[in-house]
Amino acid sequence: MNKPSELRSVRARAEASIVAMLLLVAPLAHGQPQPAPASAMPSASAPSTVLLRSGDVTVTRADYDTELARLPENYRGAFGVEAQRVDALLGNLLVQKVLAAQAREAGIDREAPVQRRIAAETDKLLAAEKVARIEADARRAFDAQDNEARAREIYLQRRDTLRTPEQVAVTHILFDAKKRTEEEATRLAKEARARIVAGENMEALAKALSEDPSAQRNNGRLDFFVKERMDPPFSKAAFALSKVGDLSEPVVGRFGVHIIRLDGRKEGSIPPFEQVRASILDEMRKTYVDRVRNDYANALRTDPKVYVNKEAVDALLVQPDYDALRRANRGEAAPSK
Repeated sequence: MNKPSELRSVRARAEASIVAMLLLVAPLAHGQPQPAPASAMPSASAPSTVLLRSGDVTVTRADYDTELARLPENYRGAFGVEAQRVDALLGNLLVQKVLAAQAREAGIDREAPVQRRIAAETDKLLAAEKVARIEADARRAFDAQDNEARAREIYLQRRDTLRTPEQVAVTHILFDAKKRTEEEATRLAKEARARIVAGENMEALAKALSEDPSAQRNNGRLDFFVKERMDPPFSKAAFALSKVGDLSEPVVGRFGVHIIRLDGRKEGSIPPFEQVRASILDEMRKTYVDRVRNDYANALRTDPKVYVNKEAVDALLVQPDYDALRRANRGEAAPSK
């Protein structure tokens, strides 16, 4: 069992088992409440408040709040509205803390490989916190600047890309060419068009005749859409109609044969600066923060005082065994020695 792929497979199965234990979503088995000593009754929101206890292991309000802080900020406020989610999170925390306590009791935390991993995870956490502070400082620095002129300059440079496309709204009747020949669908479309021209209500005809399933609830009405949203032949015909009320000839499209009436048109337009100012500033802020963070990291990487043990680094490089890789790809066993 010394092949790297086998080692990775064993490790993946072990980690998957741990994850499965930690991600149980069954509700907590609520036992009898254990009263706290009368001399120590912290408020329900106090960090030291014990929420769960299993033997000597406790889950406190601080543990819950710490875990909640790992969620994206816009999810945290609504997390507690469902008891099942709160129960699942507390249950996961309890399982995790009990397993950790058992690992400490067994001395696992004192094993050298585990200590190295603990140190590595601590480094990652502290590095992430440092980066968060660098980014927060950069955001404050950006907001302290006068960015209005630059935002207006960007707006003027991008005016054409900010243009909203032309849109139309239509009513249509569809005759499905898969249920009949295209010629028959076209004949039915022409008959429907003649009835509309003669004065019949198109919405009523759409509900009665259209084979578009949505016609039963929208009477054939399609609200404003851009050209790219619809089947190309349908869009081409719809956008070619010039005046509200204009009615197309039968249009053969991907879904069958249509009759289309123009109900409205919105010309493309460029939004005013005030409408897009916030989004431009958000983009500028992100660019500024990214640059500050990356410059900080690059300065650490390229610090001339960094010592590089080239011989040891070069020793990390391994020449691939291409014959073994080819055999593995073909599913062949290694030759016996």
